[in-house]
Amino acid sequence: MRVRVDELEARVAARGGPAMNPRGATVAVALVTAVAALGGWLIAPDPPRLDGAATGDPELIRQARQAVDNPEGQLGLAVALVENGRMRTAGLGDKGGEAGPVQPSTPFEIGSVTKAMTGMLLADLS
Repeated sequence: MRVRVDELEARVAARGGPAMNPRGATVAVALVTAVAALGGWLIAPDPPRLDGAATGDPELIRQARQAVDNPEGQLGLAVALVENGRMRTAGLGDKGGEAGPVQPSTPFEIGSVTKAMTGMLLADLS
C-alpha cells in the first residue's frame, strides 16, 4: 500500500511537528549526556593533596611523607613523635579554609576516631 506524500505531511502536521526518529533521539540523549559529563568534570574541584608547606622537624616530615601511601585526599596533618623522652613535631599540608600551613599545634576535629582512642586508653588503664 502506497501512501502519498501529501497524506504523510498532513499526519505530521496533525501531530504538531515532524516525527522524531528513534535513532536521532538516541544520538541527542547521548550528546546531552556527554556534554553534561564533560561540564561536570571540568568544573569539579581537584581533590586535596598533601603537598606544599611543611613545618617542624625535617626528619619527621620525611618520615611522615613516606608513611602516607597516597597523598591525594589528604589536606593536612600534624605528627608528633616521642622518643627517648624527647618530642619532635611536624605539620604538613594546608589548613583548608584558613590561610597558611598546618603547624604542629593546629587543632583537628577527629570525630568518631575518638571512640576507638578512648576504648584503647581505657583498656590500657585496666
